[in-house]
Amino acid sequence: MVCSAHLRDSSRPMNSGRNTGEPAGAIPFYEQAAKMRPRRAAFQVDLGYALARTGKWKDAEKALAGAVKMEPGNLEARLHLGWVLNRAGDLGGALDQYAAVLKAAPDN
Repeated sequence: MVCSAHLRDSSRPMNSGRNTGEPAGAIPFYEQAAKMRPRRAAFQVDLGYALARTGKWKDAEKALAGAVKMEPGNLEARLHLGWVLNRAGDLGGALDQYAAVLKAAPDN
């Protein structure tokens, strides 16, 4: 498991919305948060994860890739991006993301 402290950010006001099982309903809130704080990678991660959970793979990839670009050390963003890329058939891209996570957190 990758650093659990890195995967949970209680400073994200809508973090609990991801755990309700209703990602489609959370998307507008994540979109609003991402627009209000465009330089905050955590909001892009939340948006990308919710989009992926609803099958909006290209939109999810865009949000998650943006988060990785903003914060290359964001392991949660990289894990989710790897998952999305894998689902899209980009196995090389997915492996690159997973390799970056393993390099950053080899003991997890």
